[in-house]
Amino acid sequence: MPLHRVTPPPGDDREVIVCVTDRSQFARIRDGLPPSTVVRWCQTTAQLTRMLATAGRRLRMVVVEPRDQEGIPTAPVVRETRRRRPEVAIVGYCRAGHEDSRDIIDLAAAGIHELVFRDTTDSGLVLRHTLEHAAQSCGAAQALERLQPLIPAELRPLIEYCLYFPHLATSVPRVAAALGVHRKTLVNLCRRAGFPTPSVLIAWSRLSIVAHLLETQGGVVERIAMSLEYPSATALRNTLRRYAGYRPAELRDDGLAQLLDGFAAFLLAATPQVAGSRRAG
Repeated sequence: MPLHRVTPPPGDDREVIVCVTDRSQFARIRDGLPPSTVVRWCQTTAQLTRMLATAGRRLRMVVVEPRDQEGIPTAPVVRETRRRRPEVAIVGYCRAGHEDSRDIIDLAAAGIHELVFRDTTDSGLVLRHTLEHAAQSCGAAQALERLQPLIPAELRPLIEYCLYFPHLATSVPRVAAALGVHRKTLVNLCRRAGFPTPSVLIAWSRLSIVAHLLETQGGVVERIAMSLEYPSATALRNTLRRYAGYRPAELRDDGLAQLLDGFAAFLLAATPQVAGSRRAG
């Protein structure tokens, strides 16, 4: 079974499984990943299933074509992986032509986080950014599932936007504009729900993705700060300490879970009447 392996430095244990039929396609995807990543290549769903069964916590991402070398759809494996390993980002690797539209729909329905299009977005910075966004989307999905029981329906669009677009959710006016409402509308929604201010919810939501990237990407703080539009790495560190009480190094193992525990505890403490009603329900 083909295998490309690079020995990771201490503390960097990322692993990616790539299920594509052609070696050149595999090479393109491999080159879009950080050089320290352990990248494993397979060509059939049977091989992919075996790799997934033996993969440990080091597995961070799976990249799959809609059909394997034998023409077997990969969507069922994607769906099962989403169920069993929600912390793993899944990327579809497809052709952009009309003839593959059904396969793309099947992959999307199975739960992929991002799409890479062959010979269009599968090289250079475009590919790298797509893979990074897949990791962000994976963290956002986990965070949203954990937080949803604590967030009233009228505030879920705010939280969801900040989780899925943390690089754009840099201020209350920007988030309000993206949601098509006035800044004061968000303030009033939070007040009526008995919740902290929009700026506080935005800060916690963005930090959730910071924690996920620290955990899964082994990212340098400076790079994460830049990708999420923090003014500087120092600003990110200060925000993390101010709201969650953590240093970045403390979130490199189970970082998202730790941050979400803090976010949930903060919401329950800040909204006692809401917390009481949820426990009663």
